[in-house]
Amino acid sequence: MGIRAHRVSRFEYDKCSFSLSNEELASFLNLYEQLGEDGLGLVEVYVEDLKKAVEKLDLDPELKESLEDDIRFSKERGEDYIMYYLF
Repeated sequence: MGIRAHRVSRFEYDKCSFSLSNEELASFLNLYEQLGEDGLGLVEVYVEDLKKAVEKLDLDPELKESLEDDIRFSKERGEDYIMYYLF
């Protein structure tokens, strides 16, 4: 089983948004630069970067829907980023 990213709210993780095994998305969002040597940790991703990923990358429909849900989640909270906990 791969390392998965979980959206974080109040340091409680919610749904699994995507898997780090999607290297194209992980690279596009520069996730590897934010993680520890073990590939685990908390990362922050700007909503604008998520929007660009949805627009530019060839993502499967389920992943695209998951990211769009994360974008809506952040808008409802009035935030311009999403924190993910990867473990």
